[in-house]
Amino acid sequence: LKFLKIIIKEFNYKIIITSPNADSYYKQIIELKLKFCKKNSNAIYIPHLGINNYYNLMKISDIMIGNSSSGIIEAKKFDLPVLNCGNRQLGRYCGNNVITSEIKLKKLIKNFNLLTSLKYKKKIKKNKNLYELKMNSKTLLKFIKKI
Repeated sequence: LKFLKIIIKEFNYKIIITSPNADSYYKQIIELKLKFCKKNSNAIYIPHLGINNYYNLMKISDIMIGNSSSGIIEAKKFDLPVLNCGNRQLGRYCGNNVITSEIKLKKLIKNFNLLTSLKYKKKIKKNKNLYELKMNSKTLLKFIKKI
């Protein structure tokens, strides 16, 4: 949370925080997120955006911070830089829009600065999406039936 406070204070970012999955301690995580938002006027907690609002938000965001598979899979479609915190997504293939960082303040700030640099944002657009299918649903269905 100290890292998010720095982003708000030093970079004047607006932060939207969403609910976690129902993993261990998710209720305690929600409580922490709510307390953080009450203390920081540039942060808002929205439990569930819905798919359309979520994608629209990804289109206009500068960066995604967290440890969600969405940052690895969907964010590349929008060339959205992702700061993947910790090792929850360890073993997943990541595009060049994702930097996985240790949860240490100095590392998070360093990787945040890299991901938000103009040079890095241009680099992200050059590579393809590893998770994008090259076939439509009809072709995919034929392929699955064949298997």
